[in-house]
Amino acid sequence: MQNPIEDDFNPIEDEFDLDEYEISPIGGGTAKKINPRPRISRPVKIFAGVSLTVAALAIAFTFVISGSPANWVFMPQSSSGTRDLLARANGGEARAQHNIGYNYTRGIGGFEQDYTQAAYWYRRAAEQGFVYSQFNLALMYYWGYGLPQSYANALYWYEKAAEQGDLQAVRSVVRLYSGEFDIADEEMAAYWIRRGAELGDVDFQMEVAGFYYYHDDDDVAIEQVMYWYRRAAEQGNVTAMMRLAAFYQLGFDDYASAFYWARRGAETGDRAGILGLAMLYVEIDDENGGSLVQARYWLEQLPDVDEETVDSLFNALITVFREE
Repeated sequence: MQNPIEDDFNPIEDEFDLDEYEISPIGGGTAKKINPRPRISRPVKIFAGVSLTVAALAIAFTFVISGSPANWVFMPQSSSGTRDLLARANGGEARAQHNIGYNYTRGIGGFEQDYTQAAYWYRRAAEQGFVYSQFNLALMYYWGYGLPQSYANALYWYEKAAEQGDLQAVRSVVRLYSGEFDIADEEMAAYWIRRGAELGDVDFQMEVAGFYYYHDDDDVAIEQVMYWYRRAAEQGNVTAMMRLAAFYQLGFDDYASAFYWARRGAETGDRAGILGLAMLYVEIDDENGGSLVQARYWLEQLPDVDEETVDSLFNALITVFREE
């Protein structure tokens, strides 16, 4: 039976002679799912210099504590290749040290599976600042493979990797700071959520926007809400698009921008996006861009919806928004 931890580790590409080594994809395996993501319950600071009223952070989304998506791994096919890898690793090359650790983790490339040896080599590379080894060493501490299980040590190495911009590590740090561990720290969880948002994680961007929306109502907070929803929307998050549309419609009377974002949401084919745009066309009067023709057109774009259902939806929208 395959050990489920094996495919959670970060492989990297090594610089082997392609004539000597074949290329093998690494993929599949059983991911380890961790609890959901942060909800808010009391004031904390999200980062130095910016005070927010946020809540106790309990993870409400599910993510995987795992390595970055596996790319291609160059696999040694000869003893000379293995010897060369060992020579480079003993010479202090972090990439080679990492690959030996990875080979020991999986039991490949002429190395028998040995988690203790894997941890040894990951640590040598991690101490040189090699981000993938920092992550994998944290993973070994988290699950207790080759090392005594220690959430504190796992957190230490996850943070090292997170500080270098590894988003998977950031998610793991948030999970540990938000979880039911002795190391839980709501303020630090909020800090890393903000860092994750700045690194481009859409879910974290939505969280930060939500923190500002629900817990601050001044002009700076509104600007932050719009900023973070816009960043998430620009990455294709339909919920963010529709919330921007609502803000522009109800908060700023900016109907052109409201239609722009609602249309972008609808054009993804998302049901909520399509319904939201149709509703906007009915709710906003014709002088400001509303259109019953456009509303019906977009309802007809709903997937797997017959004409009778379109009629019912269309009439319901008119009843709610157009009939006095």
